[in-house]
Amino acid sequence: ADAAGNFTLNFQPLFTEAGAYTIAAGHPADVPDEVQDSFDLLGMRVYPAAANYRIVPLQEYTHHFQLRNLGDLPLSGIGLNVTGIPANMNVNADVHESLSGSGTNTLTVSMEASDASISMAAIEVQVTSAEGAESLLTLNVNIIPESPELVANPSYIETAMTRSGQSVVELNVTNNGGVVAQNISVDIPVLDWMELISPVNI
Repeated sequence: ADAAGNFTLNFQPLFTEAGAYTIAAGHPADVPDEVQDSFDLLGMRVYPAAANYRIVPLQEYTHHFQLRNLGDLPLSGIGLNVTGIPANMNVNADVHESLSGSGTNTLTVSMEASDASISMAAIEVQVTSAEGAESLLTLNVNIIPESPELVANPSYIETAMTRSGQSVVELNVTNNGGVVAQNISVDIPVLDWMELISPVNI
């Protein structure tokens, strides 16, 4: 407080807070019961606010999110602005243009990739209203090719073995591609003292 006994308070709401607020101020030992002022805080939020996707080219993917009005007052003129779309993707977003107080609507996003020339994208869907409320939806997209993509873990093997003996080595093979891998075979270096004892075809 200043010399005259006046004081100020900066109210910082949480990102999930909105609605009708009333204010009363006074000495800590004599807090008044009468409402001295009021204000409305507008807000909306997309649930979930972020999502991760792995998509295959030439297949359309449609996903639904919940747009929630965090306050008591209705929101109107709801619009969408989609950014971060790579050249090899088509993304469409749709939502109803009005949202009732404390109500929910469905936000629908459809996406399709023409190829995997650009394999990763961070797409943002900005939701705004005529009253000034806004929210952000982030889509992290990984475009996988229309072919098998085998990855061995570990990618490098260093071990020892004795002549006329056997050594067992284990590794995991993961298909990160967009289609089923078939006719997988195991090839080892051609050496007169070493041969594969496990099946050649997996």
